[in-house]
Amino acid sequence: METNTLAIRRLKNTRADRELLLDFDEKLSASEQKFGPLFSGSRVFFNSPWRLLFKQKDNAVFVAEKDGTAVGYIVGKIKPVPGWFRGGAYCYIECLYVDEAARGNGVSVKLFEALKNWMKEKGLKTFMLRVFSGNQNAIEIYKKWGFKPYMDQMYMEM
Repeated sequence: METNTLAIRRLKNTRADRELLLDFDEKLSASEQKFGPLFSGSRVFFNSPWRLLFKQKDNAVFVAEKDGTAVGYIVGKIKPVPGWFRGGAYCYIECLYVDEAARGNGVSVKLFEALKNWMKEKGLKTFMLRVFSGNQNAIEIYKKWGFKPYMDQMYMEM
């Protein structure tokens, strides 16, 4: 009997949670290969020490579990606003991933809500993120949540 129970929890610095993050990082990296010609195939936890995600109070990682199985995660980091922008710090969404089989069931919304609540506890009012221009599904989700484009990042290979 399927119960369809979705739970959101904040990850801890345990071996099981670290392995879960590495597994999700591999899935996210594989899914993003098609979007970026400059993408190295490695993302957050291989490029930056994942231990810092747990040791620094300005980071939060939430996981969605459906009937006890992890189906998605979101990583938020508090960052200072660059000098040319107004305001103080903001919450940067480092990554958001939901397994394909769990998409369309509100998992990303629940993860985002958890991150928003954490952000409010920290006294922040602004989110920022980067998304591959070809990732139309993600762009549409972010727009639905109220995100607006404000700057384009461009590249040129020589």
